[in-house]
Amino acid sequence: MAKKIVILTLGLMLSIALAVTPERNGSGADRPDDIPAFSNPRSSESAMPTRMVNELDVPPGTVETPAAPAQGEPPQVLEMSDQGNPAEPRPLWGQDIQVYSGSLRSPSSPGSERMIAYDQTSTGTLFAAFVAPNGDTMRIYRSTDHGSTWSNWNGVVHSGNVLSSPELVVAEGDSSFVFLFLRTSANNGDIYCARFGLTSGSAIFPVKADADTVVNLAACRDNGNPYYLYVTYEYRNGQYNVGLFRSTDYGKNWVSPGTFVVDTRVPPKPDVAVGYNNRVHVSFLDRRMSSVDSAAFRIKRSTDRGGSWEQSRQVGGPTVRVFDGVLGALSGSQTLWLVHVRDMDPFNGKGLGIFYYYTMGNDTVFSYGGDAGIGHLDTDNDEQMPSIATLHNGGAPTVAYAIVPSESLMFTWCSGDTNWTMPIRVNDYRHTGNFAPAAGWKTSGSNNYSTVLYAGVGPLNLWFDSWDNTTGIAEGRTGLSRSLVRVSPNPAQRSAHLSWAKPVSGSAELVIRDITGREVSRLRGATGAVWNCAQVPAGVYLFRFEAEGGSETGTIVVTH
Repeated sequence: MAKKIVILTLGLMLSIALAVTPERNGSGADRPDDIPAFSNPRSSESAMPTRMVNELDVPPGTVETPAAPAQGEPPQVLEMSDQGNPAEPRPLWGQDIQVYSGSLRSPSSPGSERMIAYDQTSTGTLFAAFVAPNGDTMRIYRSTDHGSTWSNWNGVVHSGNVLSSPELVVAEGDSSFVFLFLRTSANNGDIYCARFGLTSGSAIFPVKADADTVVNLAACRDNGNPYYLYVTYEYRNGQYNVGLFRSTDYGKNWVSPGTFVVDTRVPPKPDVAVGYNNRVHVSFLDRRMSSVDSAAFRIKRSTDRGGSWEQSRQVGGPTVRVFDGVLGALSGSQTLWLVHVRDMDPFNGKGLGIFYYYTMGNDTVFSYGGDAGIGHLDTDNDEQMPSIATLHNGGAPTVAYAIVPSESLMFTWCSGDTNWTMPIRVNDYRHTGNFAPAAGWKTSGSNNYSTVLYAGVGPLNLWFDSWDNTTGIAEGRTGLSRSLVRVSPNPAQRSAHLSWAKPVSGSAELVIRDITGREVSRLRGATGAVWNCAQVPAGVYLFRFEAEGGSETGTIVVTH
């Protein structure tokens, strides 16, 4: 018996010793900025609690010291003087529409800063912004016919400097304006807000013009009346920081809440979105409390329209590198999405993919969307530079992203918190690999459609595409946007009922194909038919309806 006790004791001591041996990224490692994390070997996400951090109670890190600021005049409103690959998936939207013909300015390094932007009015006037080749001019093109034609509308020039990070915010209400936010190379990166009336008038206001080095920015408005504007940005003054400014007077004056986030220890590349009850959320990369060597995302929230801010909360615990986070929010619920790039190569050898965190009815607690990612399957492609947009901050999100190096721009959308459709390719022309696409929406009558704006290879030309070009489904997602055929339910799980008006003579035929063009089913009937879709893979399916007196194309989304 004594011998057994000694053996058990030695075994227990050995197990304790093994349990406390620190690993490089383990919870027992000697790292002052670590937090408890219990790695799950079957996931690229560790199981960890949601944690808050005192933004000021963190040991400082260091980055390069910014150069002395350059002096010069602020930017001015522009005076208007002129108006493949067989392995790639087949585009499923209509022929892309050319917004602008000519060269564009590239970012300083691939994907480093956004160089195009998009937004619309509630009645469907569309706006697209980009940087001209010489770099000191940013132009806005406009479409008043739902994207069919575009023309030069307005712009900003800052002679002798290089402009980047355009953000378009169309705001309607007491005062309706198109706001163009931009970064200029003056003073190592000053931020300005150009304001244009929808019919006439323009002005430009400084948001942040000082010696700090600014390299990224994001902007949005809330849904109040009057509405407020928000700009978040990454700045460097010896360390990596996140800042924020708010305007309550339509962009004229900007006020900062003071110290926002100091020393993230990694370039934060922040984003901002307004959601339920005008709560403002800023997401950013942060290594202060990360359980891996790269970084994790954190989100900082204001519940009083930017008047005061809570301490930031950690979003998940990735065990692989994550970056390029973009934030989408709904105004009618507490749903948020943090879409990002995740390097799955160390985990399963699948390379870069688009993944997401989301809320479940509480915008302070986020869940991980799973290792299948938004594309539902791990990919050997390099999926990068995501963009997310919700319809007037109230509708389902459009997400677009690029496959690099390649020529595909992919699109997906989500109904609910997690029901992402299988991504499809939307571009007819080759995109340039260092430009992030701009996801968006457009309104046409009572219907709303997802859109994508992208730059052609070169970079040359700016292209626009929307879901209604051939196979549009309206924002409600309850049925087809055209009148000939109704699909219920859509999305469908086990079966979908398709109904139509009785033809004058004969019967109608409806052919369903998958995204590769392969025929899946052929249905006939006088007034409708039922498609049994229980055995087909989840994804987007195309149909074409033919009957005497008319034809129609559309899509059916299948979920399981």
